[in-house]
Amino acid sequence: KTLSGERGLLHETCQLSSDTPIVVFIGRLVPQKRPEIFIWSVAKIFELQPECKAHFALVGDGELKGSVETLVGRHHLQGRIHLLGARPDAITLIADSTLLMMPSAYEGLALVSYEAMALGIPQIFANVNGQAELITPETGILIDNGPGEVTRYAKACLELLADPERRARMAAAGKERIRNHFTAENAVK
Repeated sequence: KTLSGERGLLHETCQLSSDTPIVVFIGRLVPQKRPEIFIWSVAKIFELQPECKAHFALVGDGELKGSVETLVGRHHLQGRIHLLGARPDAITLIADSTLLMMPSAYEGLALVSYEAMALGIPQIFANVNGQAELITPETGILIDNGPGEVTRYAKACLELLADPERRARMAAAGKERIRNHFTAENAVK
């Protein structure tokens, strides 16, 4: 297992080759986290770009598990969306991902965002509450919730999947931002 971003556990769990991009959702399957928006966004990605090679993984469990499974089936996304359940090794799965995509209804400052940035994983996150204090245009993409959001998530995801150089810049900027601005010393102040 590694936290360096090398391909490993996530790809092995999803039974994918190490060069397959994987976009993850990591959180409880509850209304606050809006996993259905993630699934609809994935469906939109394949509508916009049927040849997209990426796979998608939902890591988490909760009251919407049955609805999530039904929605994946309804959109014929079995085999492209991997439902991994709750995982104690979620941090390792983040490190192995290409992108984090979280369409939350609300957050304070999401712990998963800190983790992704510290690991150098770019993210597409809902522009809710304090997320703009953490995620800047240099480190990720914030999406406004509301009409058209599914298309905005899908387009942002396709844009980043197609641009490894931009993802690399975001990864470096995210690590730097965490290292310089979100230290234990600053938190105590």
